[in-house]
Amino acid sequence: MRPTFGLSPWGLFNPEIASLSFGLGFNYFIVKGLSVGVGISDTVFIYRSAFKARYPGIETQLPTNLLEVTPTAQYVFFRSRRFSPYVYAGVGPVFFNHGAGTHGQWVAGPGVYVNVAGPLYVSGGVGFSGLFPSGRCNEALTYHPDDPMVGGVLLDLCSFRWGPQLGVVLAFGGGKRSRERDERKQRRPPPEPMYNPLDEAVEPEPEPEPEPEPELEPAEAEGPEPLGAEPPIEPATEPAPTDAPPPSEGVEPAPTDVAPPGEHVIPVPTDVASPPA
Repeated sequence: MRPTFGLSPWGLFNPEIASLSFGLGFNYFIVKGLSVGVGISDTVFIYRSAFKARYPGIETQLPTNLLEVTPTAQYVFFRSRRFSPYVYAGVGPVFFNHGAGTHGQWVAGPGVYVNVAGPLYVSGGVGFSGLFPSGRCNEALTYHPDDPMVGGVLLDLCSFRWGPQLGVVLAFGGGKRSRERDERKQRRPPPEPMYNPLDEAVEPEPEPEPEPEPELEPAEAEGPEPLGAEPPIEPATEPAPTDAPPPSEGVEPAPTDVAPPGEHVIPVPTDVASPPA
């Protein structure tokens, strides 16, 4: 919510017709940065004594009060607690007194909010506006004197206008809560990576196990063995035991060539082999 109060004393320096304007407004932010509302302002015209003496009765023919009711839309395109620029626009009716009738008005312009303390802001900017339809508006704001030899006087309010604007703004929902919200934003952790369901649906392929390295066999000696090398000695092996049956009873043992003690036997060779050549 944003109630406002504005004051425009710039017209007091006019030497012929001074003016003083003040206004109230109320805006409500419907989404981030965008608000809609309505503004009501009133302008008082003060005719100088010399001007009234020159044009008698002008203060009764021309309006001395102007009431504006303007629905507006505003967009704050950079939101900050200290400095927030904005643009606004609106269209609404304008009511004149002294029979000058009702006319339409458009308004637009840029501005900025500057924080003073807590929810108190100052609003400054430049306003552009214009009344329509211009033909009927100019006719309603023209002074016609009684002397036909004296030309009329136009109160120039129907043409394009612009001027500085200054206002005081009370913003509910700012102050301490805005600072806490800004601090939470600064402490916010970085966003997590996007979830991809395909990572869970597709099973990862197992990595192949490394093949064992082959054992290296000792290289065989090449070429003939050196002279004088002795052959390797093989370990002696015991003869395998035989399962010969023991001699049965009643069987005479085979004769042996061993002579009984006390006898000397000389063997006679039966086959003498010739020596090798």
